[in-house]
Amino acid sequence: ASAVIKVLPATLVIPLVFNIKPAAFSRVRGATMNQTEVLDATYPELTDTGQRSDEMVLSGMFLHSTANSDIAFVEDCMLAGSLVEFLYEDVDYSGNPSGKTFVGRILSFDYEREAGIEGQTPYSITMIREAGLGV
Repeated sequence: ASAVIKVLPATLVIPLVFNIKPAAFSRVRGATMNQTEVLDATYPELTDTGQRSDEMVLSGMFLHSTANSDIAFVEDCMLAGSLVEFLYEDVDYSGNPSGKTFVGRILSFDYEREAGIEGQTPYSITMIREAGLGV
Protein backbone atom coordinates (compact mmCIF):
# COMPACT_ATOMS: atom_id res chain seq x y z
CA ALA A 1 0.00 0.00 0.00
CA SER A 2 1.11 3.55 -0.56
CA ALA A 3 -0.07 6.94 0.62
CA VAL A 4 0.13 10.32 -1.07
CA ILE A 5 0.61 13.24 1.30
CA LYS A 6 -0.16 16.67 -0.11
CA VAL A 7 1.46 19.57 1.74
CA LEU A 8 0.04 22.99 0.96
CA PRO A 9 2.17 26.11 1.34
CA ALA A 10 1.30 28.15 4.44
CA THR A 11 0.55 31.21 2.31
CA LEU A 12 -2.07 29.50 0.12
CA VAL A 13 -5.53 30.87 0.92
CA ILE A 14 -8.57 29.27 -0.74
CA PRO A 15 -11.59 31.52 -1.37
CA LEU A 16 -14.66 30.02 0.33
CA VAL A 17 -17.17 30.40 -2.49
CA PHE A 18 -20.42 28.45 -2.89
CA ASN A 19 -23.02 28.35 -5.63
CA ILE A 20 -25.32 30.43 -3.38
CA LYS A 21 -24.46 33.04 -0.73
CA PRO A 22 -24.87 32.14 2.97
CA ALA A 23 -28.22 33.31 4.40
CA ALA A 24 -26.63 34.51 7.64
CA PHE A 25 -23.38 34.75 9.53
CA SER A 26 -22.39 35.55 13.07
CA ARG A 27 -19.04 36.44 14.59
CA VAL A 28 -17.97 35.75 18.16
CA ARG A 29 -14.78 37.22 19.60
CA GLY A 30 -13.43 36.49 23.06
CA ALA A 31 -10.54 37.05 25.46
CA THR A 32 -9.59 34.98 28.50
CA MET A 33 -8.84 36.63 31.84
CA ASN A 34 -7.77 35.13 35.16
CA GLN A 35 -9.38 36.54 38.28
CA THR A 36 -7.75 36.70 41.72
CA GLU A 37 -9.73 37.73 44.78
CA VAL A 38 -8.06 40.54 46.73
CA LEU A 39 -8.70 41.03 50.46
CA ASP A 40 -10.16 44.43 51.37
CA ALA A 41 -10.98 45.15 47.70
CA THR A 42 -14.36 45.49 46.06
CA TYR A 43 -13.29 44.01 42.73
CA PRO A 44 -10.97 41.08 41.96
CA GLU A 45 -7.65 41.58 40.24
CA LEU A 46 -7.79 40.62 36.55
CA THR A 47 -4.85 39.25 34.61
CA ASP A 48 -4.94 38.99 30.83
CA THR A 49 -3.84 35.49 29.76
CA GLY A 50 -3.23 36.61 26.20
CA GLN A 51 -5.63 34.01 24.80
CA ARG A 52 -7.98 35.30 22.13
CA SER A 53 -10.61 33.66 19.94
CA ASP A 54 -12.37 34.90 16.84
CA GLU A 55 -14.95 32.62 15.21
CA MET A 56 -17.27 33.08 12.25
CA VAL A 57 -20.36 30.89 11.78
CA LEU A 58 -21.98 30.75 8.34
CA SER A 59 -25.40 29.22 7.74
CA GLY A 60 -27.65 28.82 4.77
CA MET A 61 -29.04 26.37 2.24
CA PHE A 62 -27.17 24.56 -0.51
CA LEU A 63 -29.16 24.19 -3.72
CA HIS A 64 -30.20 20.68 -4.68
CA SER A 65 -28.40 20.83 -8.03
CA THR A 66 -25.04 21.92 -6.54
CA ALA A 67 -25.19 20.56 -2.96
CA ASN A 68 -22.89 17.60 -3.63
CA SER A 69 -20.10 19.77 -5.08
CA ASP A 70 -20.48 22.43 -2.34
CA ILE A 71 -20.41 19.78 0.42
CA ALA A 72 -17.35 18.06 -1.10
CA PHE A 73 -15.55 21.42 -1.41
CA VAL A 74 -16.15 22.37 2.26
CA GLU A 75 -15.22 18.90 3.51
CA ASP A 76 -11.99 18.94 1.49
CA CYS A 77 -11.05 22.36 2.90
CA MET A 78 -11.82 21.26 6.47
CA LEU A 79 -10.08 17.88 6.32
CA ALA A 80 -6.98 19.35 4.66
CA GLY A 81 -6.78 22.13 7.28
CA SER A 82 -6.73 24.69 4.47
CA LEU A 83 -6.74 28.41 5.10
CA VAL A 84 -10.01 29.72 3.68
CA GLU A 85 -11.06 33.27 2.94
CA PHE A 86 -14.64 34.49 3.37
CA LEU A 87 -15.58 37.89 1.95
CA TYR A 88 -18.52 39.66 3.55
CA GLU A 89 -20.02 43.11 3.90
CA ASP A 90 -20.30 44.88 7.24
CA VAL A 91 -22.52 47.90 7.88
CA ASP A 92 -21.74 50.59 10.48
CA TYR A 93 -24.30 52.39 12.67
CA SER A 94 -24.83 55.03 9.97
CA GLY A 95 -25.73 52.35 7.41
CA ASN A 96 -22.47 52.62 5.46
CA PRO A 97 -21.29 49.26 4.06
CA SER A 98 -17.66 48.17 3.95
CA GLY A 99 -16.08 45.03 2.54
CA LYS A 100 -14.37 42.73 5.04
CA THR A 101 -12.32 39.54 4.81
CA PHE A 102 -12.21 36.68 7.33
CA VAL A 103 -9.27 34.28 6.90
CA GLY A 104 -9.17 31.12 8.98
CA ARG A 105 -9.63 27.38 9.15
CA ILE A 106 -12.87 25.40 9.26
CA LEU A 107 -13.52 23.88 12.70
CA SER A 108 -16.85 22.20 11.99
CA PHE A 109 -19.26 21.61 9.13
CA ASP A 110 -22.81 20.32 9.59
CA TYR A 111 -25.49 19.72 7.02
CA GLU A 112 -28.85 17.98 7.03
CA ARG A 113 -30.13 16.28 3.87
CA GLU A 114 -33.68 15.61 5.09
CA ALA A 115 -34.54 18.98 6.62
CA GLY A 116 -35.46 22.32 5.13
CA ILE A 117 -37.30 23.25 1.99
CA GLU A 118 -37.70 20.67 -0.78
CA GLY A 119 -34.54 20.52 -2.86
CA GLN A 120 -32.31 22.37 -0.42
CA THR A 121 -29.73 21.26 2.15
CA PRO A 122 -29.33 23.42 5.29
CA TYR A 123 -25.74 23.83 6.49
CA SER A 124 -23.63 25.45 9.19
CA ILE A 125 -19.87 26.12 8.99
CA THR A 126 -17.76 27.30 11.94
CA MET A 127 -14.37 28.87 11.20
CA ILE A 128 -11.66 30.17 13.52
CA ARG A 129 -9.55 33.14 12.44
CA GLU A 130 -5.90 32.53 11.73
CA ALA A 131 -3.81 34.88 13.90
CA GLY A 132 -2.65 37.95 12.00
CA LEU A 133 -4.81 37.32 8.92
CA GLY A 134 -8.09 38.95 7.91
CA VAL A 135 -10.02 41.69 9.68
